[in-house]
Amino acid sequence: MILYSGPDSAFGNLMLENALDPFAGDRVFVRDEPLQRDAVLARAEGRELWVMKLRLSPLPGINAYIDRWTLGELSLHRLVPGAQ
Repeated sequence: MILYSGPDSAFGNLMLENALDPFAGDRVFVRDEPLQRDAVLARAEGRELWVMKLRLSPLPGINAYIDRWTLGELSLHRLVPGAQ
């Protein structure tokens, strides 16, 4: 299970990788919402847990499109149980 925090537009692409029943799939992408994290982790019992953070920065100058971004940060690390 991969807990994702970052722009909604990028998360939409990740969700396409989930099975129709996300918890039945091999790899599950879930929004990392602090108020719902405990409930999600309870459903993830027995799964390997990862945290993915993505930050995009707008390209400098005049942009004709709202989707002109550069990668500002991408981190992926394994979540150790009990150390959330």
